[in-house]
Amino acid sequence: MKFRLLEGDILTYQGRRTDVLNLLDDKTVLYPDTGDAAIKKNLLCGLAHAGLGQSRQSDQELHKARVLCDSSNSQLDGEVLRAEAKIQLNRNNLAAASDLYKKSLQAARRHADAFLEASDLLNLGFVALQMEHYDEAVALLQDAANFARSVQARLVTEAAMGNTGDAFYRLGDFEKALSNFQAAEREAREIGTTSAQVVWLWQAGSSYYKLGDLKEAKTCYERALKSATAINATDQISDIETQLALLLLQEGQYDSAKIQSEEAVRAAKSSGDQGAEIDAKFVQALLAIHEPNGQDAEQMLMEVYDSAVGDPYVRWQIEGALAKYFNVKADPRQAEVWYRRSIQTFEDKRSEVKNVELKLPFLRTEMIFTEITLVF
Repeated sequence: MKFRLLEGDILTYQGRRTDVLNLLDDKTVLYPDTGDAAIKKNLLCGLAHAGLGQSRQSDQELHKARVLCDSSNSQLDGEVLRAEAKIQLNRNNLAAASDLYKKSLQAARRHADAFLEASDLLNLGFVALQMEHYDEAVALLQDAANFARSVQARLVTEAAMGNTGDAFYRLGDFEKALSNFQAAEREAREIGTTSAQVVWLWQAGSSYYKLGDLKEAKTCYERALKSATAINATDQISDIETQLALLLLQEGQYDSAKIQSEEAVRAAKSSGDQGAEIDAKFVQALLAIHEPNGQDAEQMLMEVYDSAVGDPYVRWQIEGALAKYFNVKADPRQAEVWYRRSIQTFEDKRSEVKNVELKLPFLRTEMIFTEITLVF
């Protein structure tokens, strides 16, 4: 039983959710109803169900873990808090996730759990990144990487490098982003975290895309999609298929892009990832512009714009797309309205970046974005 729980931990870090459930649901192995072993089993199964988009089962398993943990004052309380934070993060409840990660960090320090402490520092940096607090994210992630190296927590080091790459990507420094993604992918490959390797591969592909190297971008996307499909990572499959659809759109392969975007929407719905579904539908709206007899592109763009409330980065891109759409339709008044909104959203986000070194490459984000929207 103990070795199965350890193996379940390894499979979880590899992103092999179905294998976790098959391993721990084996009826020939008896698990106690209380104590740390029961908590650990519920925790691992809860995370596996969450990764497969099975929210109800995930909530049930994590609730059991929480009740058992509270009743026994278990030292696994920090791990349970971290798992609960991850679920809130997946549901885009960023404030709740941040609060839970901070509580998990307190528990980690109380129990002198260095790995959990490094993990929580990483996750707080990731939440700051999702909240688009880029200065704070870079500082937290670099602190997480340094602490992780000091305690030889390679999993955390790898994730910190990759997420730092994401921060640079959003700031428009695509060369630094690519360097971090490649380093993180190598580390993930060496330690065997397949799901993380998938993420850094497709993120490297996105950096190549922004740098104009569509051939390398496509190679990265296809490698990432193959690996994600092999481990049934539905939450990652949608993101990769959306990027592939966008690349095919950029190349003018509209029929192939349409098929890929439809697959992306299906995968997003299967995983329950609303953010991924919005991204995929945005690509479908861009494609609709090229279909004179297809769905109404303006309506699709507005629907996805309304759905992206609370995500300025996505709304800014949609605003730019709407501006370009009305410009092509020879409606200068509406085009100006949306161009101004796009510029304002961009400036609002740029003003939040206080570090001059980080602020300068943010201008490139606007320039690259302008080039991409010219595709239609």
